[in-house]
Amino acid sequence: MIVPGRSRRPGSSSISFSADREYKPGVDALRLTVPLGPLSELDLVAAGQGSSLDDDGSLAALGRVNLGPADLGAMLGRFHRDTVVGGFVTANVRGTGLRGEVAFTDSGDPADARLGRERFWRAGAGLDRQLTPTLSLTAEASVNGHGVDDPRRYPALAATGRVRRGEVNSLGRYYFGASLAWQVHPLVSLTGTALVNLGDGSALLLPHADWSLADNLSLVLGGIVGLGPGREADGRPGSEYGLVPSTLYAAVRAYF
Repeated sequence: MIVPGRSRRPGSSSISFSADREYKPGVDALRLTVPLGPLSELDLVAAGQGSSLDDDGSLAALGRVNLGPADLGAMLGRFHRDTVVGGFVTANVRGTGLRGEVAFTDSGDPADARLGRERFWRAGAGLDRQLTPTLSLTAEASVNGHGVDDPRRYPALAATGRVRRGEVNSLGRYYFGASLAWQVHPLVSLTGTALVNLGDGSALLLPHADWSLADNLSLVLGGIVGLGPGREADGRPGSEYGLVPSTLYAAVRAYF
């Protein structure tokens, strides 16, 4: 998530090194899976995601049904005072993986009401294709009904609880993304990802390299490059990704 006002000057660059934990202890949720037949099941999940179960508790059911080359699913749940209903489909068509999903939210968050987002839709459609034995493509288009068309409204949207807790991680309404993954060597992989906000014309480029140095050690190199208009004369954002500073990162992962 990009929060306007906290980013560095557009066009600046940095190199960062960090230690990161892959796993964390504790219990996050209770989950019950009920088989309904071969490759079909019903998942029931309950979680407390804050200090108040009324405000932050979640309870949901997700059913999956296999129909040969396709999987269909439907979901109904209560999350953070919201009622959400949705569905998804995944299928394999001549070696190409296709997927689509849609969700409708009846919001119980007062901040959404102030933004005119008491009810909204979210949807996405994508594909996965192995182009060659070492090269694969992933592409996706999405609609975020919680987003806004005017970049000057991004700060108000970014301050909502829904965005701050990571449930919604985009501020605009229409997006397209694509990623190419290349297995250069059995121990080296390169990935290039681009995400475009179709509403304000900004883009985010994410190059990434992973080198396996040993069975329990790997080196990761990558970058984050934001393209698009920066801040306007009055300080308001000109685009979503234009405020993202150019960043290089490196990490060594050791598994014990």
